[in-house]
Amino acid sequence: MSGNGLAPVFFEGGSLVSTGSTPGFALSKPFNFILSGTWVGTVALEASIDQGVTYINCVMPDGSASSFSTNGFYTAPNVWQKDVLFRLTFTRTSGTLDWGISR
Repeated sequence: MSGNGLAPVFFEGGSLVSTGSTPGFALSKPFNFILSGTWVGTVALEASIDQGVTYINCVMPDGSASSFSTNGFYTAPNVWQKDVLFRLTFTRTSGTLDWGISR
């Protein structure tokens, strides 16, 4: 991705093979996340205002709690704030979830 000006400022990714969460990330600008792989289950976007001691599910623009069950490229609109940690939490039925967070 060098030389095209399209490389993200921040990118982190990995895989989850069991129910669990990604590390928490402090993102003070709008961000995106990618879900892919052979997984079956539910992914939630969560936020923490106490340095990762507790996390709560983010509310999406339509007022619903975040809940994702298909592969895709998602934008996290209107949920970011300075000094807030964000993570993805996976409730696994089967398969492997590959994830990425970028801004």
